Amino acid sequence: MTDTNERGEFTGPDGKLYHLVGTPQDPGFATHQGPWLTCDGCNPVVVVEPQDDPATGTSRLIELRGRYAAAKQAADAAAETLKTATNKLKSALTEASGGAYRVTLKVEGFKPLNLTYVESWRINTKRFKAEQPAVYVEYAERSGSWRLEQSKAQS
Repeated sequence: MTDTNERGEFTGPDGKLYHLVGTPQDPGFATHQGPWLTCDGCNPVVVVEPQDDPATGTSRLIELRGRYAAAKQAADAAAETLKTATNKLKSALTEASGGAYRVTLKVEGFKPLNLTYVESWRINTKRFKAEQPAVYVEYAERSGSWRLEQSKAQS
């Protein structure tokens, strides 16, 4: 069995990136026995360099990138402030709860806040895939989405 990353890819002895082709129903898919396809060129990165619009002399992409940077910075700061306030509230309410699994904070001028202990069960998919690959592929579904994130490398 070949060691793969979270996307089912591995680096071959030739240094190229490979990924498994097919669907979970194909023979050999669960055990990573191929067929394998080189990833060189299978998902090429397209680099977009904004061009100025001749009519306006500006680029819509540059404007949008600037808006994104400002909004992201503000959102990150707000998210950190919210996380800190939430954690402090959880801690204080848990301390005041006396061991109860549900606590309501009522403050004049605000809607009540409820803190509830919620237990959940999750499947360890990494272990499940390793120990029960045949069962895993019966239930595995491929999904995808577009993710926008800032590159770690500077321009």
